[in-house]
Amino acid sequence: MNIRAMRAFVELVKQKSVTEAANALCVTQPTISKLVKQLEFELNLPLMIRHGHKFELTPAGQLVFDQGSSILKQMKNLNEAINEFHTQETGILKLGMPATVGSFFFNEILSTFHERYPRIQIQLIEDGSEVVAPMVLSGKLDVGVSMLPVTTELATRAFIYDDLYFISRKPSVWQQFSEVYLTDIRDAEFVLFSESFSITQRLIHGFAIRQQTLKFNERSAHWKFLVSLVEASDRCTILPTTMANELDDRIFHKARILDVEQNWHLAMVWSNTRHISRPLRVWLELCEAMLPLVVERG
Repeated sequence: MNIRAMRAFVELVKQKSVTEAANALCVTQPTISKLVKQLEFELNLPLMIRHGHKFELTPAGQLVFDQGSSILKQMKNLNEAINEFHTQETGILKLGMPATVGSFFFNEILSTFHERYPRIQIQLIEDGSEVVAPMVLSGKLDVGVSMLPVTTELATRAFIYDDLYFISRKPSVWQQFSEVYLTDIRDAEFVLFSESFSITQRLIHGFAIRQQTLKFNERSAHWKFLVSLVEASDRCTILPTTMANELDDRIFHKARILDVEQNWHLAMVWSNTRHISRPLRVWLELCEAMLPLVVERG
């Protein structure tokens, strides 16, 4: 049985709200809903009867909640006991990733790592792939998150493959298109991620090889700020599927970009040539257990 799905279901019942359950587990609301449906599919039983934003438990749901709560409590007690064996783990882990990536994929991992290895200090550098990958290669960082491809001198562990979406505010002159090529949006004015983000560099290069000029002014490392700028003006932005799925379809129009080189393929990266320290080794082991394998989403 999927423990993560069980934890999401138990927390949802406790909180009586998808929003509060998501906040408690540091995940997105769609993740909570997806995990609960995954648990129902795995058990081949409906666990709740939904009434809009409210729900009531089925008899099977009540049983799963009662037993699941007990199992999770026992697991917590076991983890606390096992953590005593890790108290000798010490050191520093120098980790680099964009803040955007951290909020979607690493909140739970960072929390678990801190619980298991409280004496290992994480030094977190928040920046884009154009900065993170070279820092890992030079040894200034132990491990990081980067867009692929990267040099063969770096080991990789991919965990997400997203399409990119062209985002505009409704009503939009592009609203008739569900898919676009870069040449279709050459007249758009953009707000983009910072220069250190490969997603921006790849977009600039994509326009350049098509002999088009990318029109943009403001940049940010924070996707929600970019979205707020789009909502407040006629400018547009580019977002991966993971973030585009969070947008309100009543406000924003999304069109998938069809150019094959425009994607968001992320991986953990670390040096192939340097010794793997104990802090890095336990970090990689935890990520292997908790990060999804490559997920392709359109």
